[in-house]
Amino acid sequence: MDFFASCAPGIEELLARELEELKARSIEVERGLVRFSGEVVDALRACLWSRLATRVAAIVGEGAVRSRDELEELVASIPWEESAPRGTGLDVFCEGSSALFARSKAASKLIRAVIDARLLEKLGTHAPEDVPGVRVQVRIAGEGDASHVILGIDLSGEPLYRRGYEGMARRDLPTLRSDLAAALLVSAGWPELVEGAEGETAALGVAFSGGATLISEAAAMALQIAPGLYRSNWGFRAWPLASPASWRALVRDAERKRERAKHKPLRFLASDVRHGWRARPQAALRALGLDLDPEILEPANLAHAELSLEAPALWVADLSWATGEGALVAAEAALVPFACAMGDSSPCAIAAPSADPTLLFGEPLASLGTLSGRNRVELLSFAASPLGGCQVDVAGTTTFALSDDAASFARLFTESYEKRLAEAAAEDVTCYRIWDRDLPTMNLAIDLYEGARQTPGRWLVVSEFEAPGTVARETARHRLLDAVGIAAGVAHVEPLDVYVKVRRHAKGGSQYRLADEAPRSRRKPRRVAGAELPAGSALIEEGGLLFEVDLASHLDTGIFLDTRDVRSLIREKAKTSTGKKRFLNLFAYTGTATAYAADGGCTETTTLDLSSTYLAIAERNLTRNGFTRGQDDDPKARPPHRFIRANAMEWLARERKGKRRWDLIWCDPPTFSNSKAMGRSFDVQDDHLDLIIGMSRILTRDGLGIFCCNLRNFKPDIERLERAGVALEDITGRTIPFDFPKDRPPHHCYLVRRA
Repeated sequence: MDFFASCAPGIEELLARELEELKARSIEVERGLVRFSGEVVDALRACLWSRLATRVAAIVGEGAVRSRDELEELVASIPWEESAPRGTGLDVFCEGSSALFARSKAASKLIRAVIDARLLEKLGTHAPEDVPGVRVQVRIAGEGDASHVILGIDLSGEPLYRRGYEGMARRDLPTLRSDLAAALLVSAGWPELVEGAEGETAALGVAFSGGATLISEAAAMALQIAPGLYRSNWGFRAWPLASPASWRALVRDAERKRERAKHKPLRFLASDVRHGWRARPQAALRALGLDLDPEILEPANLAHAELSLEAPALWVADLSWATGEGALVAAEAALVPFACAMGDSSPCAIAAPSADPTLLFGEPLASLGTLSGRNRVELLSFAASPLGGCQVDVAGTTTFALSDDAASFARLFTESYEKRLAEAAAEDVTCYRIWDRDLPTMNLAIDLYEGARQTPGRWLVVSEFEAPGTVARETARHRLLDAVGIAAGVAHVEPLDVYVKVRRHAKGGSQYRLADEAPRSRRKPRRVAGAELPAGSALIEEGGLLFEVDLASHLDTGIFLDTRDVRSLIREKAKTSTGKKRFLNLFAYTGTATAYAADGGCTETTTLDLSSTYLAIAERNLTRNGFTRGQDDDPKARPPHRFIRANAMEWLARERKGKRRWDLIWCDPPTFSNSKAMGRSFDVQDDHLDLIIGMSRILTRDGLGIFCCNLRNFKPDIERLERAGVALEDITGRTIPFDFPKDRPPHHCYLVRRA
């Protein structure tokens, strides 16, 4: 018979070699699958022993089709009654797509209907629904106007990467899928290393051991434990051509092989920086029935650990869970001490979302581009780590670093951190800047955030400003990794609680953009402090108020630390404001200033921004601080808090023609914006006259406007503003907080009044 084994794209050649060792014949490689032929028992052997296949299926029909009618003819010509006799359940699953069948569900439904019609004709009955039985696996691939369709009987049941010995998986410790872990080990030469040990101890060191899948797969390979030996649910159980006796014989043979190899000497070393990882390596080996204790390498002790294992040995690292560039940088930074300590005596292999780890380990011997779910994973194997690194003192302990600037950065960052810590305690501030480009080669901003009691935690946000083209990419990367690792150690923040944001110049060079946004969490938001809090966000406290911050997904967190004192000023001005205490927040972002104004007594606020996402956060910020949106029974006693989605410039032009006026206005526009929703680009230097004059026209006679911008070389046109009847007072020096440099102010701030 003819069969096919599907697999993750990129590991087809490895799977072909594996099937050849399992006695398969006539092997042909295609994208995402390997065809082979043999007896039914050969396919059952592949189900039991393949570590790389996703599924194994017996081909019952295939052909090129150009229409739905041709597909129906192909499916109707297959003797389904031989594979699904009377009373056998039937399920159809399609994968792939083509111009003819864009939706696999529609193709599955059509094929199921045709099979049912054939069974009714031949057996006088339909295949019963919702009854376990035969699964029809269909692969569809487009070839111009034609679609090539392969129909098979799935022999696997559940995907083969569900081994049955994974044990209790931890959702907070994402790990490499079993088939990809096996592919990484095979490509790095683990089976050959074990075979060549000849009685010596074969050793494997695993960085980011996480769910311990790499340790499980390595142990199963070395000890000849068939990956399907612990599974009980198989797709071939209801297939008439599968002989139970043949299967039992294969299982008995697998059990004998496991028994013969169980005393092979192995050594596993595991290290990670994530919470709850220490028990996982041992639990994984216990799930395999092995009484083997892995050695736990504490990350803090890596610089002092002797990791030059006796040959033969292999080092592997699983970074596949680090989605987004920022998360990958943080993971690589935690990997640096491991990479330096292990020396250059042993080969290594890495699974990562991209090939960036080559900047740590050099050019790989093999690179397998493959897929794991929605995330691309590179499987990279290296001859050996060439890193020597240098040792630096961090918070009284010794660790490894890569760049020549690491020692200077560690000393200066420690001094800055201790100074900021004391100043923050004196001013009762929990979120502040520690480092602001204080070393030319470390072009970074590093902020510390402490969570409120509702979401406790301690995080660092590291913003790297893209290095100029004159700096080698490898040098820039090594400096960033050193900064992340050292900052985490000095500030006593867990390595993976460091969020890295690489800022690159956007088109036109007038603003920054995030190099690679992290994917949004698919988890549902939870309700915290009276309002929903999205997954991945936390609450911080500032000035006695709670604010939502997004540490991972966006370039900015949701609060600008440099305008902390300006927000306090807004609250004080709100308290002393006369009149109806109306407050307007232009370019409102997440509405933090609105909360301060409401806390100062402004009972009527208008929060305006072009982003519905930011307005939603602004509304949640007001809600969780007790300033609810809406109108009470007595609207005169408490007017509503309004949230308006609009272009601020256009809205100002309309509003100044009306009668509504505000007692206090806050405006903190972007430096530059070319958002399509604005209709035209906005440049604060070019447009500040229209903006500030427009603000003044909607102020009450004694009202006050506060204008702020972060363009460092901003120059207001005082003369033209005065001619327009606007008085501008520069208060920048009074609004720079303790954690930002006075000589390089991060913003300019002005009071705006009607002259």
